[in-house]
Amino acid sequence: DIFVDSFFIIDIMISFSTGFILHGKYVDRRSTVAKNYLANGFLFDFFTSVPVSYVQLYTYNMCLKRTEDTASDASQIKFMRILKPMRWFKIARLLKMSKLKDVTNLLVDRLGVPPRVIRMSAVVVGIFLGVHIFACLFWFVKIMSCSSEEIEEFLFSKGISSIDSTEGKIRSYVTAFYFIVTIWTTVGFGDISADNTGEQLFLIVTMFLGSIIFATLI
Repeated sequence: DIFVDSFFIIDIMISFSTGFILHGKYVDRRSTVAKNYLANGFLFDFFTSVPVSYVQLYTYNMCLKRTEDTASDASQIKFMRILKPMRWFKIARLLKMSKLKDVTNLLVDRLGVPPRVIRMSAVVVGIFLGVHIFACLFWFVKIMSCSSEEIEEFLFSKGISSIDSTEGKIRSYVTAFYFIVTIWTTVGFGDISADNTGEQLFLIVTMFLGSIIFATLI
């Protein structure tokens, strides 16, 4: 999260120095570029690039330093939960980043990359991105539809002692990623399955989408 927030902030700084086309001419005068960016895209980029991860990291560190003040810790944890939905604004920013496609196409033309390689790379990246999204959604559904005891039992069955540690988060993500891959490419191996109605409904939709994606590729 910190890396993504930092990337978006750097993108804003670079945009103040990135030229644009006006009436068929390339404009790169710094003052004109800055005025154009402030008038046309700065506000959107600013509000969709709020560094939530920085605030959460600061709040988390403050909670660690004030373990004796329970009321203060509770209010800070509540504040962190309020900030979490702001991450969804970054989706809009990512959609805007599609302008990078033009730059990518220009580089591909200059380097002379074969069209087959481009199409294959696009398919691989698209599949990985789709699996990543559905793995995150699967974990979200599990957290929302299961009790704390059920989640701990699931983690224990996969050899994950705690999800609070970095290793626990990585292993939980890999487990979810692996599960989505198995139900998209096969019918699953049975080592992971839906534990409630919410997960069953989500996996029904996921398997249908996986079938459609691979049928389209074939």
